[in-house]
Amino acid sequence: MPIKVFETLGGYQWRCEKEEELHAFDKLLEYLKLEHVYIGYPNQVVEARKTQKKQYIKLFNKIGFLYRITVGAPCHSSPINTKRYEKASNLDEIPLYDFEFYIPKEKKWLEVCGTCIEEDENTNAYGIQTITGKKVWSGCSGVGLNRLVYSFLSQFGFQEENYPALISKYIRKVC
Repeated sequence: MPIKVFETLGGYQWRCEKEEELHAFDKLLEYLKLEHVYIGYPNQVVEARKTQKKQYIKLFNKIGFLYRITVGAPCHSSPINTKRYEKASNLDEIPLYDFEFYIPKEKKWLEVCGTCIEEDENTNAYGIQTITGKKVWSGCSGVGLNRLVYSFLSQFGFQEENYPALISKYIRKVC
C-alpha cells in the first residue's frame, strides 16, 4: 500500500459539459486524458495527492505555463461530495484541486487537470478493502491532453523559437 496506477491513452474521458460551454479542441464531450489513481490508507492517499500536486507545480513552472490552482468542483454532485467540502478545515482537506491555464486571446482560464481525494466513496462502492478490514480511500489525478496542448499553443504559439527550452529540447529529439 498504497497502490498506484497510471493509465495513458486508455480511451476517451466522457463528460456531460453544457452545450453552450463546448468550444473546439479544448472543450469537447470527449477528450484524451492521462489518469493517475491511488488507493491506500487515508494518510497514504492524502500524501499521494500532495506529491502529485507538487509534481504538477514543478513541471508547469519548469515549462513556464501561466496557471493557477483553484478549488475544483466534483464531476458529480452527491451528498457525500458536499459533506467533504463542508468539513474541509485546511487546504489539504479540500477534496479537489484544479489546475487552470490562462488562454490569452480569450482572456479566460481553462481547467486542464486536477487532483482529487474521494475518501471511501469508490472503495465502498466497488467493495475494495484490505484483508484486515482497515479503511481504504482512493484518489485520482487526470490531465486532459487536448486541453494541455491547446493551453500550450495558446500561451507559446506555433513558432518553436517561442517555446521554453525544455520543450524545444524534446522537439529537436523527435523531429
